[in-house]
Amino acid sequence: MRSHIKVRFNDELGKEYYLINGQDKHLDNIADFDTWVLEVAGAETHDGALAINIANIAGGRGTASAPSASQAAAAKENSTPTVRGPRIYVYKLTSTERQLLLENDGCLKCRKLFAGYFAADCPTGNTPLLLVNYKPITAELVTATKAVRVCTATTKSTRVAAVFEAESSSDEDGNVELDENASEYVLPDHLIWSCDVIHPSICPASVTTLIDHGAPPAMISDELVSQLNLSTRKLHRPFCVSGVFSSNKTDEFLEVVSFVKLSVQSPCAQWRSRLQMFIVCPSLHTDIILGLDFLTLNNIVVDVDSRTVIDKKTNFDLLNPPNPTLVRCLVKASPAEHWQSEKKAIKDGQMAT
Repeated sequence: MRSHIKVRFNDELGKEYYLINGQDKHLDNIADFDTWVLEVAGAETHDGALAINIANIAGGRGTASAPSASQAAAAKENSTPTVRGPRIYVYKLTSTERQLLLENDGCLKCRKLFAGYFAADCPTGNTPLLLVNYKPITAELVTATKAVRVCTATTKSTRVAAVFEAESSSDEDGNVELDENASEYVLPDHLIWSCDVIHPSICPASVTTLIDHGAPPAMISDELVSQLNLSTRKLHRPFCVSGVFSSNKTDEFLEVVSFVKLSVQSPCAQWRSRLQMFIVCPSLHTDIILGLDFLTLNNIVVDVDSRTVIDKKTNFDLLNPPNPTLVRCLVKASPAEHWQSEKKAIKDGQMAT
């Protein structure tokens, strides 16, 4: 124990101890540890730090007496206070900040409002937040962030160019009222395709789709999602779409936040699309809009003149499918049948030679 205490001496305490010990080293010659502690504690030193240090270390054994009040006061005056540097990490979330983040789709880890993900999916990982550029979560910050999101979504909304002809008005007798100055221009029909929706949670359901290369995303009506009871997922960030008609001052846009993953197939089940995302959009004119991403993903070429929608890889025309009764389906042989056919071919070859 004595050696343990001496090892913990710093340079000043070591010099003072060796000064008291003297040439004859009378402190080291003391055999009893308790006597040695009392001898050092009662020694005349210039600051009393050595006596207090040894008495405090040995006090844990319960044998040495505590230092006097004067010795403790002297040690306190000569001790150097611990100075901590400025705080660099953020403080713990308050209950108000936590509530604001939960109400505004925020992340509790990176503390970002309208993040679109939870703390488990936070891209920052376990990196602590620094206090330098941190802004406390307040109601004013939420209002300002909403205003910035509206401005950003207005300028970066995706245009959806699907235009439908309005129905003509009629009188009480059912006669169609024609405008004398109306144009004789006749709009071509849309490319409408009746197909089946394929999803793991439901049986194939017949729907009506619009093939529109003017709409970049593939979209599905929220009414159809509710009708089929499809499970939706949340987008990482809101997706904003706008129509082709807009004012010069402000653009009217629609913010969508969810999607479903599914595929579609022809009614004859001879062609099926690849699994992909469909943005859930309210107030959609049709059940599903097959946009540019659908046409690109499935290698589809649209010929509006001949009104064909053909898959380049299989040459299957979605709008003009072949007769299923005339299509010959290849019978796939089992491994045993394949082995038997190879065995027969080898035997026939040997007999021919």
